[in-house]
Amino acid sequence: MENIITLQEILTIIGIAIAISGVISKISMQYIEERISKKDEVIKEKMKQFNDVERSIKDLDNRIDKIEDCHVDTQISLAKISKDIEYIKSEHIKMALDIRKILDNKCN
Repeated sequence: MENIITLQEILTIIGIAIAISGVISKISMQYIEERISKKDEVIKEKMKQFNDVERSIKDLDNRIDKIEDCHVDTQISLAKISKDIEYIKSEHIKMALDIRKILDNKCN
């Protein structure tokens, strides 16, 4: 037997190497595609969660605006009530003075 490698053996070895390389490439691509699709699913889920949170924040902002409007209305109403109470007090004092004058006039 001779230790000389023939051209056919070299081409066979190269063919086998190419075939093995192709199989490894195919397996690697499948693995990478699977990882990418899993990452894509995670990204979509995170985006959905983000959109839900963003929507909740907008709803909360709207509710806060309504509460602030109600608070302002309440403050205005309280100020009007306070003004009316002061008016009633002043009228009460005037009436008390008028009654005192009437009583003083009748007693004299």
